Amino acid sequence: MRGVQVHVVDSNMTACEKCWRDAHAIPVGDAVKRYEQLCRERQCTPEDQAGPAARWCMRCRRWTIHQHAGVCTACGDEPKP
Repeated sequence: MRGVQVHVVDSNMTACEKCWRDAHAIPVGDAVKRYEQLCRERQCTPEDQAGPAARWCMRCRRWTIHQHAGVCTACGDEPKP
């Protein structure tokens, strides 16, 4: 699959944390445009998308619960806190 690989939950999309972090690494210019470009160019894994503080998903058994959204970027599960 090519392009941005995110799950839509209640009309909110989780951001790819790897692309977001890399887009903001250069403090000059439009980081949002850089983010969109990186998302189109890369094929980030669900683990990359979930971020460095991701939590363990019991359903798919991966570190893919998005660090901010609390949604699994691999299976879409929304575990209870």
